[in-house]
Amino acid sequence: MERFLIPAKENDIQSLMDNHFGKSQWYLVVSSDGQLIQAIPGDERSHHTGIYHAKDAYKFSTILTPHMGPHAFEVANQHGLKIFMTSNGDTVLDAIRQYNDNELELLTSAEGLSCGGRCH
Repeated sequence: MERFLIPAKENDIQSLMDNHFGKSQWYLVVSSDGQLIQAIPGDERSHHTGIYHAKDAYKFSTILTPHMGPHAFEVANQHGLKIFMTSNGDTVLDAIRQYNDNELELLTSAEGLSCGGRCH
């Protein structure tokens, strides 16, 4: 069963996704059947690319996110993570359903990505 890393506004599987990946309020590790595995608070240890250090502990291989900056993309690639883009306003469960239904596009390049304006 696949595990996803998903930025969320709340520690809740029904939460809206957070649209600023690098400074998300929460990072949820969720299975492909919609079960919450772990909730990681957004803090100084997890923000920006620090969240990738949790990859081995929680066994996620894919990121579902409505937004990601180019640096976060490059570091995710270095960690062997796949990234699928969702729409703003989706919930965590929406993103999982869309992934399972093959409705999401794999992000293959950092071209066109921006940090969101709050990070530099």
